[in-house]
Amino acid sequence: MQDSIQVNVRSEYDRLKTVILHHPGGEIDRLTPDNKFKLLFEDVPYLQRMQKEHRAFTALLREQGINVLLMEDLL
Repeated sequence: MQDSIQVNVRSEYDRLKTVILHHPGGEIDRLTPDNKFKLLFEDVPYLQRMQKEHRAFTALLREQGINVLLMEDLL
């Protein structure tokens, strides 16, 4: 059973309307046990799981009516 997540993301002035996100990709393969702490990671993440969680986060933002722009689409 998955817990319900209440998303309440706001700016300093008004309700958040648009965000720019980067979908995790091949750059995650550069993380190693030796450099993970320097890059502010507690562990070397599993890329497929990270991407799945990112898609879920993106979907939650969109469900709240937030316009999500993906960096790769903007480039």
